Amino acid sequence: MGLNQECENVLNALNQANALSDFGFYENFNSETGEPNGVRFCAWSAYPTILVEKTIEENFKLVF
Repeated sequence: MGLNQECENVLNALNQANALSDFGFYENFNSETGEPNGVRFCAWSAYPTILVEKTIEENFKLVF
């Protein structure tokens, strides 16, 4: 599986989880129930979706 396919899979999983809460980008999800927990509209919770989208669309890479 290539990087783009892996990113697409991750993005789909993120979107499915966030769709459960009307894209509220909660702090976390309960691992047993899948229900959102914590504060709604957290920037740090939206960041992974943005990062993966940019990786797919613009070949964006983080360098450490």
